[in-house]
Amino acid sequence: MDFKKLLENKILLASIVGGVVLLLIVFIICGTIAASSKSKNDQIDVSKEPLKEDVDLLTTDNLGKALEIQALLARNNIVAARAVDGTKSVLRLKKGDCTPGMKKCTTEQRDRAIMVIVESGLYDQNVGLEIFDKGDFTSTKEDKRIRLVRAMNGELARLIRRIDGIENASVFISIPEQTMFSSMQKPVTA
Repeated sequence: MDFKKLLENKILLASIVGGVVLLLIVFIICGTIAASSKSKNDQIDVSKEPLKEDVDLLTTDNLGKALEIQALLARNNIVAARAVDGTKSVLRLKKGDCTPGMKKCTTEQRDRAIMVIVESGLYDQNVGLEIFDKGDFTSTKEDKRIRLVRAMNGELARLIRRIDGIENASVFISIPEQTMFSSMQKPVTA
């Protein structure tokens, strides 16, 4: 059959194009099924894999908070070593022993330690009024205003999180600069 005649015969041309498309679809489906079944069998369980190095769980300026979190981990059978680095306390899991009676610390135990800390709510990232605990004679008026806004944001977020049923809260307060005329003063917003 001549190519021109093939192009003129619409039914034959449509059936050839349809057959090619159908074959492509079948190949794509078979390839997808083969690839997905192969990847399911090749998954590696890393939860039992031992840690290769010590893992820092958290760093905090508050020694009392570090001791409280270390005691919480001990109640959950997780041994965390506390190291002091200047004014900061670092809680870390040692690669050799993080659970009593075991010779190695696994990634599963590391993840469990992190979850215990997060679920307890002891390690709070919000900065509150403790930002003013350290006196700073060199800070400017603008620096003090920024620290005040951060402290109010943190304290309000902590207060809101204490309400039953609220898991997390973020607060952002906007305090406009003071103007000389009260009619031009913008209101404080949150």
